[in-house]
Amino acid sequence: MTGYGPLVTMWFDADDFITKAQGFPIMLRLREMQPDILINNRLYSDGAPGGRQLTLQKTVGDYSTPEQFIGDFERDRPWESCITIGTQWSWKPNDNLKSLKECIRTLLHTTGGDGNLLLNVGPMADGRIEPRQVDRLKEMGEWLDKYGKGIYGTRGGGRRSQ
Repeated sequence: MTGYGPLVTMWFDADDFITKAQGFPIMLRLREMQPDILINNRLYSDGAPGGRQLTLQKTVGDYSTPEQFIGDFERDRPWESCITIGTQWSWKPNDNLKSLKECIRTLLHTTGGDGNLLLNVGPMADGRIEPRQVDRLKEMGEWLDKYGKGIYGTRGGGRRSQ
């Protein structure tokens, strides 16, 4: 947390395993070291059954992180949908990748709901990103080069059907 300059965010994925008594002091320490840092809603559970579901319903953190679905339109709290480019979080040989059309549609629905998209790619055993995934990300980048003005710096509006 020190020696790197300002950090924008700290993204946790442990809410079902860390209690509020354990996690809350961590959050306070993070804010002490990096006062402007954003912390996602998965640092700890509120202790109730189904911690993951509850944290997705805004119990902790600065922003919500719906997983494998596009969040609802919301202006009162930032959110980002965490969605895999394939069928699972880790790399899998010959996995079925989402098409460019699916990826762009997901991006548009997410930004249209006033959210961000975290599109997950899993590294292979040697640390490289699979060439097919790299190609899909490049295709998305090319699409954004051409149509990005309709995405960057805009705000979503209204609930859309999926």
